[in-house]
Amino acid sequence: MKKTKKEKGATLIELLTVVVIIGIMASIAVPRFAQTLPGMRLKSDTKGIASTMRLARMKAVAEGKLYGLCFDNASSPQRFILFKDLDLDEAYSSSQDSTVFTWGFYKTTNYQSIGFSNNAVIFRPNGSSNGGNVSLTTQSGSDSLAVDVLPSTGRVKLIR
Repeated sequence: MKKTKKEKGATLIELLTVVVIIGIMASIAVPRFAQTLPGMRLKSDTKGIASTMRLARMKAVAEGKLYGLCFDNASSPQRFILFKDLDLDEAYSSSQDSTVFTWGFYKTTNYQSIGFSNNAVIFRPNGSSNGGNVSLTTQSGSDSLAVDVLPSTGRVKLIR
């Protein structure tokens, strides 16, 4: 009696079936992902603002200097600037103050409102701030998030 080897592997039809199933699943998932992407970018930009505000507060306390964030809604894409307030006027001046870094938003994120005087939040060496909030929204206006800063303590919190 002759023994036959059991062949292993997949046929071409089986491979094509798997490829078609993956294609169908991807065609369902991609539009859903595209709908959630602006919301994810909004959340990322809002967390970026809150994180940078906390950094500015820590630097102000550690170095004994004024630090702030200037919200630039005239640029495209909109952005904010972390700066050291060298002229002590509690406002951003590109010629007088030291820019630490600039963060540009995704194209789908815009300022909805800026509730800080001179469009800048300032953190003082004692940890306090000028207080206020900034609100961001998606271009479609379907979603919005805000960051609030308490004046007496400089505490930064996200508002959903």
